[in-house]
Amino acid sequence: MRILALSIGPIGPDIASGGATKCLLDLGMALSKRGHRIDILGPQRSNLARSNELNRNLAIHAVLPYRPSFPGAYDIPPYQHVRLVQELERFQRNVDLIYVHDAGFLYQEWFRGDVPLIVSLRDLLYQETIFGAMSFRRDLMVVNSSYLHDCVMASIGNVCSEMGYRMRIIENGIDWTIFRKGVVDKRLDTLISRKSLKFPILLHPHRPDPRKGLPFVLEVLQKLRRMKGFESVTILIPKHSPDGQFHIQEIPTELRDHVVAHPWLPRSIMPAYYGLGDATLCLGEFVEAFGSNVVLESLACGVPVIQTKVAAHRNTLPDGLTTRCDPGDVDGAVEAIVVTISQGSHSESDWREALSKQFSLERMIDSYESLFMNAKVLPPIRINQFPDTSRNDTLLRLAPWCFTVNGRVYHDYLGTWSENPLTERIAALLGRQSLMREDIKSTGIENESIDQLIEEGYLVIDYGSGYCRNLQLSG
Repeated sequence: MRILALSIGPIGPDIASGGATKCLLDLGMALSKRGHRIDILGPQRSNLARSNELNRNLAIHAVLPYRPSFPGAYDIPPYQHVRLVQELERFQRNVDLIYVHDAGFLYQEWFRGDVPLIVSLRDLLYQETIFGAMSFRRDLMVVNSSYLHDCVMASIGNVCSEMGYRMRIIENGIDWTIFRKGVVDKRLDTLISRKSLKFPILLHPHRPDPRKGLPFVLEVLQKLRRMKGFESVTILIPKHSPDGQFHIQEIPTELRDHVVAHPWLPRSIMPAYYGLGDATLCLGEFVEAFGSNVVLESLACGVPVIQTKVAAHRNTLPDGLTTRCDPGDVDGAVEAIVVTISQGSHSESDWREALSKQFSLERMIDSYESLFMNAKVLPPIRINQFPDTSRNDTLLRLAPWCFTVNGRVYHDYLGTWSENPLTERIAALLGRQSLMREDIKSTGIENESIDQLIEEGYLVIDYGSGYCRNLQLSG
């Protein structure tokens, strides 16, 4: 099968700008070894060859004239937008299927209409991916978690109810033979000075985008270093993102002996990198669609994880495998780190076999290959009338991007805990169920208040996700 794949993120043989491009590289490599021809179009970059043949069936072409940073990739002159379409036209002439990774290619009307088009949504946060999802009218959409599925249905699905029939859930997978305990890589010694590392060692292997949690981690570090046994704690942090858009800001003077900044590491070094740590931190407020490949990779390497209960981090993995803390709770994060390191990692016999099956690279590849091989050109998705939320029989529920704890309501997209007592009252009333507007009103809550919570994204129409779950492919 001849497949054309498109990536909005920089991609190369050992270059991945994040979890999304890692998955695309793994997918391309595996499918090419199974006899499929894969051509990946990615952004042009000065450090990437224009065309790079990785094997006889896989090539990466860094030819798309996107702006060097992401988001904002489309902040380019009009003639470069035309070039994007021209490159697409050049490469799509002799293919059997087109696959848009991360939904970032916005000109979907320029794709061939006589071959299947599959769009993979890796987040519902960046403007490029939201626009790509809003523009989707074609054949199939892949999402990588039930959380992302529910977010799509609670927003775009309100006006494109057929979207539910076109979506398939394929969870991310990693190679558990590569990510394992005890990996040694001499290249790591040239990038990180082991002499500067004092125990315990914490890892923060995320780009220094504030939403990925670095400012919060530094707050945690301020308190953690005063705890007994953590006076010399060290945290490893990348100096910059792979595209150079994000850099570490000034580290407070009193923390400089505790922070070791290092270059962005090639993905092939990561198993050895995880092996340096006593725990990995995922404490950002970024609206993760999957719950982070970092969590899986770290666990696979035997390093425990402390993560914030934000977005897909709340439910991608079974309870108990990681330590979860509430967003913005510095004291809770400090306690979680202290307890986790004092207890050490979980016994692998308890979880590794089950987890490595559910989130295996092979299972992910099998699911994609089956989807690609059976894909067909379908009629365009129809747009519904906008739903009338003012009707008394409108069924409402708490939005999937909101969660409650001890009566408080957190909103993933706003990144805040609600301070409106009415929000907490409705959340307590609804729980995980849905109620008609008239039933909510019968408790004394006025129409205007209900409308306000709909506008703020706390309440959504119940999209009836059950009607399409039996159609989803999860491997």
